[in-house]
Amino acid sequence: MRLFHAPHCGSQAAAIVINELGLACDIVRTNFSDRTELLKHNPQGKVPTLVLDNGQVLTECAVVMQYLADQKPEGGLLPRVGTWERYKTLEAVNFVATEIYQTLSVFWVKDISEETRTFHKAITTRKLEVLNSILGRTPYLAGNQYTIADIYCYVVISWTKDLGLDMGRFPAILGYCERLGTRPAIARTVAADMGK
Repeated sequence: MRLFHAPHCGSQAAAIVINELGLACDIVRTNFSDRTELLKHNPQGKVPTLVLDNGQVLTECAVVMQYLADQKPEGGLLPRVGTWERYKTLEAVNFVATEIYQTLSVFWVKDISEETRTFHKAITTRKLEVLNSILGRTPYLAGNQYTIADIYCYVVISWTKDLGLDMGRFPAILGYCERLGTRPAIARTVAADMGK
């Protein structure tokens, strides 16, 4: 397998899953100024793009993480098919993708007006309040088990530093991210992305 990945993108979550599970996968660091190789596999030129050994391709971080986790179910990152825990995990993954990721992505746009920025800060605050409430009640996003939802959430929340968002009013999120950041696979992936 090959994973096309770029630092500071959602694809970091897929790279962490690979490292957590010790999967045999070549992680191809992608430079967006030259997407020639990536475009051969994904016409959108986006990461993550997972190319299987048989040439089949998967895109979209939530799906790529599920596929990777299912390659090694004994790793426990995605509960088994048909269980309530699996559906709660997938619900949490979708919450991160549609509520947190989408809300924060607006702040990457360079030329948005101050009025738009203020409007989206209010929306972001409400979404983060929900996340903070969840993490104030349970150790992990989908309950008592560390899953792909936590990996995705960790990556997306890490962007708040670069975006200059004040997270001080969300202590449960901060504590959760600090705790997850000590996991060897997360620390190793983040260090590799920073060139350390």
